[in-house]
Amino acid sequence: MAKMSNPRGYEIRAEADGGVVITIYDVIGKTWDGEGITAKAVADALKKAKKTAPVTVNINSPGGLVFEAAAIHNALTRHKGRVVVNIDGAALSAASVVAMAGDAIYMAENALMMIHDPWNIAGGTAADFRDVADAMDKVKDTIARTYAARGDLDVAKAGELMSAETWLSAEEALELGLIDEITEAKRVAASCDAATLERAPEWARERFDAVNQATAVAENSKQEQDMAENKDQPAVEQPKVATVAELKNAFPESDAEFREGCTENNCTLAQALERWTKQVEATNQTLNAKNAELSASAEESAEKIAALEAELAEAKAAAAKPADDQRDLALQHGADAAGGDPADDEAGWKAEYARDAKLRNEFGEEGAYLAFKRIEARGGVRIKGA
Repeated sequence: MAKMSNPRGYEIRAEADGGVVITIYDVIGKTWDGEGITAKAVADALKKAKKTAPVTVNINSPGGLVFEAAAIHNALTRHKGRVVVNIDGAALSAASVVAMAGDAIYMAENALMMIHDPWNIAGGTAADFRDVADAMDKVKDTIARTYAARGDLDVAKAGELMSAETWLSAEEALELGLIDEITEAKRVAASCDAATLERAPEWARERFDAVNQATAVAENSKQEQDMAENKDQPAVEQPKVATVAELKNAFPESDAEFREGCTENNCTLAQALERWTKQVEATNQTLNAKNAELSASAEESAEKIAALEAELAEAKAAAAKPADDQRDLALQHGADAAGGDPADDEAGWKAEYARDAKLRNEFGEEGAYLAFKRIEARGGVRIKGA
């Protein structure tokens, strides 16, 4: 599956074990200031994955378009594989709807969840505004039912929390059943934009600052410790990316396409050798298949030629027989086909000779007439006018 991302902060990638990781560190849906993650991108990724592939969704998002979030939520809940949601920083507004799709939902200690009524911008007549208001009420009811289905609260309670624009800490979200477990705090929580944090309650901002400061101190301490441990160890030389000239020298039979593929993927010479070996093996397999196909075709052609040569030899042998033998054979075949007998023909000739005085005068003797009829039967003579 191809990796999909944009310059802002969402990514969809396939894992080696067949799983899918969806990172939403961005807005949801196409917005005025750019395109965030879309339901189509998520649906396409899940369609390409195995039906039971595990899916991990990492969320740190200020929200976005509610219909886009609902579509992502529905795509994840339809997926037959296990879906794990990690709320790394903020799951605000529409992002909290996406989070509810998890079979298991984990929330960082310093993360925030915010739920509120959907909002919209509309224009038109009073009737238009009433229609929009009715539609927004239906949207709110749908979202409230989503929270209620996942948490330990009913639809009415969820609606009240939405109307109050409720900001939830990890502990509060756990108490409401909207998450399953609280995990270690992460600095990523601070990546939520400043404008969004200004709307958060003071306690939430203070928690962000305190946890992030503590986390930063811990990370710096760990970095210092790692540097101290590795100080006396020799530096590990990083593999060098092969240049085009080096690729030409190492693989003189390679073409420009191969070398471009190696440079685009920042291949070392060892990696290029592996690619070249695979390419040669694939080429050899193709050639072997072609050779086998040609060999089979040649054998078939040889069999056809042998059969034609046998037919030609038989025809030449038949042409070499004397003409009389061919006529005798033809007469014999004719007699056999008609079911006749030469003795019957001779008896008929004798009877004809006895009846016809003219024949007796012309031939004189019966034997001469019979000899004439035999020759005539073989095609040797033709009676004038017959």
